[in-house]
Amino acid sequence: MEEDNLIHLDQLDGTCELNRRKRNRQAIKSKFGGVCMWCGEPFGPKKLSPTLEHILPRSKYSHLEHSWGNLGMAHQSCNESKSNSYWKTWYR
Repeated sequence: MEEDNLIHLDQLDGTCELNRRKRNRQAIKSKFGGVCMWCGEPFGPKKLSPTLEHILPRSKYSHLEHSWGNLGMAHQSCNESKSNSYWKTWYR
């Protein structure tokens, strides 16, 4: 990922944090067409509910935590399965 092309969420306007987070989640969810970025299945209840996914784990890449290029939507179960693994290793 090229650092110069990243949009950081903390650089956006100063609107109410809750509304901004909700808007950002909706934008990220629509970016992936309402399906899990890992398995391609639609979102649903419980373990199939959408969660914010950090493509590169924030525990290892904290500088990318709020970067649009590092965010996606995944089922809770897919997100938990990936945990803090590097996605290319986990996805195989």
